[in-house]
Amino acid sequence: MIKKTIRIMIILSSVGLVSCAPTKIPWNASPDWSLKNGIIYTWDQSVGDSCVAWMANEDWVSVRVLVDSQCKGSNAADSDKSRGLEYSSTFDEMLFHGYWPWTADLFDDLIVFDDKGSWVETLPCPNSLSQQQIKEMQAVVKDALGNTKTNGEKRVLNRISERLAVTDGSKLASSQFGCKHDPFDPSEGQRMARENPWID
Repeated sequence: MIKKTIRIMIILSSVGLVSCAPTKIPWNASPDWSLKNGIIYTWDQSVGDSCVAWMANEDWVSVRVLVDSQCKGSNAADSDKSRGLEYSSTFDEMLFHGYWPWTADLFDDLIVFDDKGSWVETLPCPNSLSQQQIKEMQAVVKDALGNTKTNGEKRVLNRISERLAVTDGSKLASSQFGCKHDPFDPSEGQRMARENPWID
């Protein structure tokens, strides 16, 4: 009887968490609760042989667009070996992964210091994307737009599509976790303003 009661409580708690999800999060998202981060929701969108993996709360979303991997539950969002991109709404940042090796040592070698040991600059990404690779990512994003469930998802996918449309695969910036599209650098003429499309 006690085991049955506990099961019912767990089911009701899960239903309660899902029913309390913000409207921009689809009903089938899986909630995960922690003291540090509160409730984080995850869900996947299958797009043919590709996948769009989502992780979000009320204020931010992180999206993985995987062009050569099918969705495999929560593991899809953690797949760094798959080709594609990761978009963070918090920083309006688009980071590419799986197209070339990237390690902390490679990144460290791109940091330039002066003779006093102070940071001067970080050299651009030594790698590039072809127009075909950018088109493949764009195709997955556009297909995913066709089966979105919420306006929040649509806004984010439209932002990723907009960013891919102005991405020059030969002019990528370097970051700790890989090469990224950075159209916000003032030296580039401030081509775009940052935004967080996840926020209404």
